[in-house]
Amino acid sequence: MSNPAVEQAVWEEIERVLGQASSARPAVLDPHLQDDLGLDSVMVIELKCRLELRYPALRDVPLSDVLSGATTVGRLAGRVERLAGLAAT
Repeated sequence: MSNPAVEQAVWEEIERVLGQASSARPAVLDPHLQDDLGLDSVMVIELKCRLELRYPALRDVPLSDVLSGATTVGRLAGRVERLAGLAAT
């Protein structure tokens, strides 16, 4: 389970990429980035760039490493947390 603050940050950046307010979040508990939210490849690149601004440690991490197994918002938040060095040890 990811840090709630990291998951919130990921949600905020997804909403910016999609141009939607938080009130438009799907009712799905842990939505799939492509199937439920409709993120395409260009949007995913934009999302990574936005996350790099929040978490500079991600700048040196290839997109494929950030997305490895991160098919849902929760999984992406977990990857961001680990790759940015925010995970509890």
